[in-house]
Amino acid sequence: MKRVVNTSLLAALLLSLIMGCSNPNGERDGSRVGGGYTVKGVLSNSSGESIYLDLLTATAQVPVDSAVLNEKGEFSFSGQTDNMNFFRVRISQNNFFNILLDNSESLDITGDAKQLYYTYEVNGSQESNSMFEFNEYVRTFSLSIDSLRNLLNRFGGQQNFDSANASINNIYMDLMIDKSKFVKNFIDSHTGSFSLLLAIENLNPQEDVAYFINVDKDLMESYPNSEYVKSFHAKVLQLSRLAVGSEAPQLLLNDPNGQTISLSSLRGKVVLIDFWASRP
Repeated sequence: MKRVVNTSLLAALLLSLIMGCSNPNGERDGSRVGGGYTVKGVLSNSSGESIYLDLLTATAQVPVDSAVLNEKGEFSFSGQTDNMNFFRVRISQNNFFNILLDNSESLDITGDAKQLYYTYEVNGSQESNSMFEFNEYVRTFSLSIDSLRNLLNRFGGQQNFDSANASINNIYMDLMIDKSKFVKNFIDSHTGSFSLLLAIENLNPQEDVAYFINVDKDLMESYPNSEYVKSFHAKVLQLSRLAVGSEAPQLLLNDPNGQTISLSSLRGKVVLIDFWASRP
């Protein structure tokens, strides 16, 4: 499942990855039933390396399984997980890619053992395919920004550096606009998908707070038991309180006479608050 890349655009920023799935009865609850996950892969350019499967939590990278690539570059993992979770497939700490697994996932993976991130492909459920679709865009974006950075370095110290820098910066800004459009289109077309946890982090929470709120609502309905979703929900609650146009938080302050007064009780009145004054 290859994406068509506009080769006239030369840049980009780095993103991440994620995903989710629906259970046999058509509902998603973050702890789908199933006999367990299976991950099978074939890697080219291999030479008997060990390959590892790690669970990614909010605070740690926990080893789960390992295998040795056979003479054909084949490997497999199988097991069970309590909910939809992020996992990392790696040969080393710098040579890896991330996937999402629950107990109903069966993934087939191909790639180059020497360059996993830039070469891997995944086939599995609809959610797995959605995650891969987003990650493929991210990989292209990452390569593009590397190319743009290299192009800028070529002009370093030259007389026309300023004009080259301005032109490259314009390309960069156009690409950032394109990235925002892609992410929003992805979110709009994958309602309730676990992969939205990845996509939403590439938007500006101040400018796109409505997207954060909508994604939070959808994921809380689809995956209410997921620790990832609960963490995102807490973040969005905090974001909503601070959003432009939202009601200010309740403040209790002392008036000049030392009496406690709430800010809300002065609604509609002109109020001067001096945060720096101190009483002797």
